[in-house]
Amino acid sequence: MTYDGGVYGIPWYTEAGMLYYRRDLLEKSGFSQPPGTWDELKEQASTVRQGSGTRYGFVSQEADCEGGGVDALGCIRTSGGNVLEADEVIIDSPEEQEVGTIFPGGSAVFMRNVPRFFALASDPAEPSVDPEQIEAAALPVSREGLQSYSSLGGWNLSS
Repeated sequence: MTYDGGVYGIPWYTEAGMLYYRRDLLEKSGFSQPPGTWDELKEQASTVRQGSGTRYGFVSQEADCEGGGVDALGCIRTSGGNVLEADEVIIDSPEEQEVGTIFPGGSAVFMRNVPRFFALASDPAEPSVDPEQIEAAALPVSREGLQSYSSLGGWNLSS
């Protein structure tokens, strides 16, 4: 919450994208850990879907809202690209809320979402898979050797 050397607020609730996954489904399909790259995610999602009958491999918030922009920035950064250079905006990459019901309802193997999802998954009023079977990991990267990034969002307090 700083700009031009001044402090204008403080973070209250910070969100960052994470990869949620069904540990039970991965284990039944022979995977001991979540994917580290998008290619691994495609392989695991395909294998798990075929073995479990799960409808979707991966779901994400890509609606015409801030979620789509935030997700796009994360994908650009985890692919080795950038959106800012000095004072110039650049795009330099080499290379809907429905997810909130699809994944916990048991119809997807992987989901990109933010930390508050854990609270939603534990709400007994919502139909859900066993919260003990849901885990989170860093978002995949496009190839080995790159770092996973997530755009930060959330709520901030300012005066």
